[in-house]
Amino acid sequence: MNKVFAISILICFGSFSSFAQEEYNGLILEDENFDTLPLSPFQSERGTLPLLMDLKPFCPAAGDQGQQPSCVAWTIANALTVIRAVKAAERSTQGKQAMAHSVAYIYNQIKHQGDCLKGATFSAGLSLLKTRGDCLAKDLAYDQTQCHELPSSVHHQQAAKYRIANYYKLFDKTSTTDEKVSTILTAIANQQPVILGLKVPFGLRQRVPRNAEEWKPETHHAMLAVGYNDLTETITLMNSYGPNWGKEGFCEIDYHSLGTNVVYAYVIEIGQDFGRSMAR
Repeated sequence: MNKVFAISILICFGSFSSFAQEEYNGLILEDENFDTLPLSPFQSERGTLPLLMDLKPFCPAAGDQGQQPSCVAWTIANALTVIRAVKAAERSTQGKQAMAHSVAYIYNQIKHQGDCLKGATFSAGLSLLKTRGDCLAKDLAYDQTQCHELPSSVHHQQAAKYRIANYYKLFDKTSTTDEKVSTILTAIANQQPVILGLKVPFGLRQRVPRNAEEWKPETHHAMLAVGYNDLTETITLMNSYGPNWGKEGFCEIDYHSLGTNVVYAYVIEIGQDFGRSMAR
């Protein structure tokens, strides 16, 4: 009986370990830093917003973070790319890929304790955008097998063109579920992709939750909100699991699940010198 029990424990532990290893998301929580951030200047306009908003035409092709916990860097880089594409009215696949920003530039510098097996905080990534910017993916490509290649002086010089002016949170910790959803919808309606930290179920890479019951709050992940449909009460999320996940790398989440499971939400502000070679 003891042998059987021991074997059962080993099997359960092995199964749990294998299952846990599937979760290479990488969002590290930081409630204190979030609390101290200023609120976005976007005021909630629920009730006066358009019924539909879709920023997917301005999104680059969904990339795959692989087994590196780099979701924070992917979400931030994608947000910056979408902002630039919206500003340039760029919808072509070739054009968006040409302006896609580097995940490696961000993640390779902000990974926790310099460890490729550890994730990162949003504050580290967003602060990097404000102080150094981000170069283009074509100049520093993402490698899901390693994250030790640090940017060169040339990469830093290229990144400096794309320093952001600031970043803001969309709600306070005390905000209600409806208030959280309203601020996110308002930002998207103003053509702002929203950087989200979410509680998600284990095994998200293997299946897309279909309803509120399947959005179990079991681990944390970063994704980008790029659209909404007020008729179906769903928000479109861009993930970093590659184009074979969901619908070409995107999924829908209902308002209730989003409001219940969202932990952090940020928007980026670009300045007048954004995209120019100007020293600070």
